[in-house]
Amino acid sequence: MSSKHFSPEFAPGMSPSSQYFVKRLAPCKDVASLLPFLMFSLEGLVAVICSYIYQDTDWLLKFTFSQLLAINTVFAGILHFYKPLYEFYTSMIFVPFKDFWLYSTGFVLMFGGFGLVFANTQVLAAYALAGVLIVMFPGNIACVFLEKPRKLVCNDSLIGAVLRLPMQLVFIRWALWFTTPPLPPPF
Repeated sequence: MSSKHFSPEFAPGMSPSSQYFVKRLAPCKDVASLLPFLMFSLEGLVAVICSYIYQDTDWLLKFTFSQLLAINTVFAGILHFYKPLYEFYTSMIFVPFKDFWLYSTGFVLMFGGFGLVFANTQVLAAYALAGVLIVMFPGNIACVFLEKPRKLVCNDSLIGAVLRLPMQLVFIRWALWFTTPPLPPPF
């Protein structure tokens, strides 16, 4: 029986074509891990630009961006219950009651996202999301100055950590777009 040598990135039993794709995609691993944040950032920039151009005149545009923000914040809230974000919060020495902040911000993000979906709760949910994004801002500052949070959230990229700071302001503005009562549908 011959012994095969498996490198750490290959799972035992992978076909040669699968091994080929693993080798080819390995350099893209860092970009793929940042992809959700990049998509959220792009959506946020477009939403903020549209909020200044159209303000409250286009019902469908505002509705679409409220649903995108809802999906993204529910997803971000769910991530607060997984290990990497737990390690991120516990690595920040200056935050007291780390578990409380981790889980409460996760709940507010999830329920704020769900609240954006319904017209009756949209304004309250938008204020809650803007508030929690302001409360979470020191975590983004910590990513710039502390190595361990930066490794967990930004793949140890100082540029990525610095870019998160102005993007947090974009996300806050995006949430504040929905603090005016939603427009009724035109039909």
